[in-house]
Amino acid sequence: MRVVSACIGFLFSALALITPAHGIGAANKDLSKPSIVVADTDWAPFFFAGRVWTQDGLAKEVLKRCIPEAGFQPQFMFIPVGRLKQNVTEGMVDINVYGHNPERDAFVTYGKESVFESTYRAFIRNDATFDVEHSVDFKPLKVGHLNGLNYWPEYRTVIKSKTDMGEVHTVKRDEELVHALVNGDVDVVVASSTTFHWHAQQLGLGHKVKATTYGSDSRAYFMTLSKSSEIVKDHAAFLHSTDQCIRNMKESGEYNEIESRYYSHYYAITQAPF
Repeated sequence: MRVVSACIGFLFSALALITPAHGIGAANKDLSKPSIVVADTDWAPFFFAGRVWTQDGLAKEVLKRCIPEAGFQPQFMFIPVGRLKQNVTEGMVDINVYGHNPERDAFVTYGKESVFESTYRAFIRNDATFDVEHSVDFKPLKVGHLNGLNYWPEYRTVIKSKTDMGEVHTVKRDEELVHALVNGDVDVVVASSTTFHWHAQQLGLGHKVKATTYGSDSRAYFMTLSKSSEIVKDHAAFLHSTDQCIRNMKESGEYNEIESRYYSHYYAITQAPF
């Protein structure tokens, strides 16, 4: 396992050098600290998959600030959602941001201080003649689904039933989910409210969709450390340090300043809660 991990670590390091969009610039690296691999997912406005022409993302800014406090240099790598669980389970990726789910307890350890919070909402077209308020309202509808997205228990039951009936249209990217709804390929989608609104606005389609009242309560997302991570020797001490850093950022107002840069645009356009 150590030989395999060492080879993987070398490969990630090489990729970061030849693919700067998926790594961090040399000017930002502290070579005195060991590198630790962090998933840089496509999850606006929290992560932007390492695209060099965008902002880092709210969560990525927090991790860039706090991981060095624990004695490591974050090496951000884009990981597609479909490969994320396997890579974290095997320790190829050390750190990812997850919401609590009992199924993940076997392969990650959670921090205690949330990195951000978000809600899920059902979205329909703005000109739809129906509404979605309860799980039974999905029965006559074709549903859009983002591959790899995890839902709360009630809606997992809905999506499984619709999948069994062949009434689910699955896509790989958030932008495709917006287009599927607007183009009429599906009647409804359930997605992270913040993320779906973000992409709809960026595509110039925000006025064509609307959120319903059906959804989840606000859910917290935490920094997690792979239980297979070998670079971090004391997992508890590492997460205690990063938790304290995030807590300090919130207490000092630094977190609110970062958050406002990503959320002010959203509030200004939609005037809607996350």
